[in-house]
Amino acid sequence: MAQSYRSTRYLFRRESHHELNYCLHVIIDSLFFGENIQIDATCNLNKLILDILDFYYKKAVYTIKPLTLVISDNAIDGVKKELIKKKIVFNDGYEKIYFNSELFFRDPIINRKIIGKSSSDSLESISFKLRIISHSTFTNISEYRLSPEMIYYFNVDEVNIFKNISALKIDGLNTSHINKIFNKIFNS
Repeated sequence: MAQSYRSTRYLFRRESHHELNYCLHVIIDSLFFGENIQIDATCNLNKLILDILDFYYKKAVYTIKPLTLVISDNAIDGVKKELIKKKIVFNDGYEKIYFNSELFFRDPIINRKIIGKSSSDSLESISFKLRIISHSTFTNISEYRLSPEMIYYFNVDEVNIFKNISALKIDGLNTSHINKIFNKIFNS
């Protein structure tokens, strides 16, 4: 895994007294879920994504970037429907109508939490929590304008447009195992 000192999340954090001995930072910018991801009866793909969002935005700071999810074509509509049911605002660049990359890559509007008369580093609100796109639309994007610091591939081949970006390809885990990994990452 890659080290990134600009991240706001920690994979492992060990403290001794008042001194930070070791810290491996990981940013979860982009997640790719392939068609062959193994769905566990206790954790379907929708639950996995909702849990990852909960983990990711728990104690979020205002510098957080929305996650980017690339989902297999056969699962994308079900995931989007579940996000809508849960009233989670996402950005898909109007993929089903006419994909607009300008809209897809638009920066979110982010508001800091105000405490008293001054702003804190905490996130108050964000205009959308994630970018979500089907694998087929993603592969047809001519220019990818985001620079992820870390990409996770689950049961899908790595995308060659990302050069010199840390990536982790994970095959053979079911959705429940993946959920436990992210729970451990964000709650350590």
